[in-house]
Amino acid sequence: MYENWFVNTASTFLLRVFGVLCRVLPRRANLAAGRAIGLAGYFFSGNRRRIALDNLDRSFGDDITGSMKIRYAKGSFTNFGMG
Repeated sequence: MYENWFVNTASTFLLRVFGVLCRVLPRRANLAAGRAIGLAGYFFSGNRRRIALDNLDRSFGDDITGSMKIRYAKGSFTNFGMG
């Protein structure tokens, strides 16, 4: 019970700090942070990464290489992070 309270409180605090930083930092820094968050999402969310790569494989098949599919998936995650 206390563990959930601590996680919720810490998460809320970190999100508020991040929100303040986003308002204070210049746009270029915000975009760089968004790209970093998006790339972190790509590397740490294995299931979503697999879904993205599977969707690209279904869409493009053998028309593009595997490295291009990875590049497109990373681009999608970084774009989402900047949004």
